[in-house]
Amino acid sequence: MLFPPMRVSRSSIRIEALRETVWATVWAIVTEPAYVKQWQYGSDLQTDWSVGSPIRFTSQWEGQVFEQWRTVVDVGAPSRLTYSLFAPGRGLEDKPENYFTMTYILDEDRGVITLTIVKEDPRPGAEGTHDGDDGNPVLTMLKSLAESVVSRRLVAADQAFDVRPGFLRSTAEHGEQRPFGYYRIDSRTDGQAVGGIGFKGPPQGGAVEIGYGLVPSARGHGYAAEAVAALLTLAVQQGLTKVLAKTAPNNTASQVTLTRAGFRSTGSEGDLRCYEVSLVAQEARPE
Repeated sequence: MLFPPMRVSRSSIRIEALRETVWATVWAIVTEPAYVKQWQYGSDLQTDWSVGSPIRFTSQWEGQVFEQWRTVVDVGAPSRLTYSLFAPGRGLEDKPENYFTMTYILDEDRGVITLTIVKEDPRPGAEGTHDGDDGNPVLTMLKSLAESVVSRRLVAADQAFDVRPGFLRSTAEHGEQRPFGYYRIDSRTDGQAVGGIGFKGPPQGGAVEIGYGLVPSARGHGYAAEAVAALLTLAVQQGLTKVLAKTAPNNTASQVTLTRAGFRSTGSEGDLRCYEVSLVAQEARPE
């Protein structure tokens, strides 16, 4: 059977923010009915997103009900999904040559999340091949919604972040901490607290372990790198010879921060990756 020529349109939006927040948010906006309704002209989405299951969009306009339906083709959560649709009208029959497919692809390049939407449409009169957003109103609404939700989630995460428990716990275990205590990290621009860093207890045998954390909206701006460098300087001033640190295997940002500060990987301990830096070597390194 010969099908009509396939028309392909490809549009994309780019969002710059914390990767894990954006990625999860955009995936939710594309797949969760409550979000879809906000950018798909009020359409109600019905599907369980399992491959081969039915999918249906239902909307109303000026008293008329409009529906599109077919099948979920592929789901590669959380980065790719494809579904086929049939939109009745224009005398079209519900058969394969009149089905079009929608593919959503999430990708990342240097901290920028890109959502690409590919529409493959063999129907008569379908738009010709093109790339870009071309002022697509649906894409504009999706981008606006994603940025709004990301912003709200970052604010909520910032408000929930608190470095005090670590300080209080360490003080209770080891007593007075200074100078090997916890320190608040403040923004130079407005003086607001953006995180905390400190030593996990007093030195033992010339070595001490550090830990740090930032509110989600402050990550990726160099605060951790500057704070780690300041803590290493303090450790040198106190006559220590080694500083240790641990990080989760998937926390690549922290691993990069430690590596740039002169730390080297020393293996694993349970579910954590271990790092250390020799302060003698650190002090001798040329500027």
